[in-house]
Parts: sequence; structure tokens; C-alpha cells
Amino acid sequence: MASIALPGWRPRTLTDRRNDITTVDLHLTPAGFAQAELNTQKPGLVELVFQSGTMVRRIDLRVERLPAPSWLEPALNNCGHLLLLPSGWDGERAHVVEGNAIQAAFDALCLFMADTSAAPQWTPTRNGGVQLDWHENAIDLEIEFNPNEADGNGVFSDHRDESGDWDGPVSQNIGRLRSVFAERLNGRVER
Repeated sequence: MASIALPGWRPRTLTDRRNDITTVDLHLTPAGFAQAELNTQKPGLVELVFQSGTMVRRIDLRVERLPAPSWLEPALNNCGHLLLLPSGWDGERAHVVEGNAIQAAFDALCLFMADTSAAPQWTPTRNGGVQLDWHENAIDLEIEFNPNEADGNGVFSDHRDESGDWDGPVSQNIGRLRSVFAERLNGRVER
């Protein structure tokens, strides 16, 4: 995919900056635990098994508290679909999504999301990572997690107040992320 240079245009999102993310049509497969099953587990390591045909991927997920937040089940299902993508899923040379990128994403989500926070859209990146997106309530938030990196990199844009736009490592923006999720990404759609 080629970049297009337009006068006065500046990349506002990770997708725009690198043109590195591809949306793929995924086939539904059973993945992980249902919410009720998660709530019967004990906090700590939970082994998740994702299977599609002959492909089986396993990931150990740290769950710090139960009952599980409402966003966890949809997130598990979305990341499960990504873990089942084969090498070359983009029709070219994309890497398989790495479990450590998924783990880094879940670790970060647990730091700033509340129980009722809006769940992200999960997208694979060609380098084996994942990108999480929220595009609602006049906010664009994208956070990318690369394989073998513990911290994600985020880009935040507020269409109501551009002075609050930022980008950078998740670890340096935890306070900002908590505020955004409490005020605008709390699972309620503002009209």
C-alpha cells in the first residue's frame, strides 16, 4: 500500500503514518472462555486455547481480578481470531500475531480501563503485533503493541478539543488514558 502526500495533510493516526495495518475478514471460531467461565476461574494465569481446523494457538493470560470486567470476553474473542491468522495472512509476507503482543495489550488495558469501558477493535499488524482502536464520542484512540515490546505506543485525537491531542508510549500516558476512559470511553455513546 503506497502513501499519498497531500498538501497540508498530516498523519493523525498510526494507520495513516505507516500504512501498516490491514483489515481482514475473519471466520468466527470458538475462542477462550465465556464470561461466566471466566468468573469461575481464580485470579492468576489462565490458559487460552484457540483452534481453527488444524491450527491451534495457546496463550497464557494473567487475570488479576475476578469477576472479570465486561470488556474482557469480547477482547478475548477478538484477539483469539488474530492468533489464528496464518503467516502471510495479508496475501504477502505478514507475520503471525505474537502472543507477547497480545499479553502486552491486555496488561495495558488492565491499567487504564474500567469494568464498563468501551471494548476496542483489534487489528493485526504485519510485523506480528496488534493495534487497538476506539473511534467514538468524538475521540480517535489507537494503541499499537509490537512483538517483544512491553509498552505500547498510542495516538489520541479529540475532535472537540485538539489541544488535548497527544501521542507516545502508553506508560507515559496512563493518567490521560484513565481520564479519557472515565469521561468519554465509558461504554456509553454520547449523542
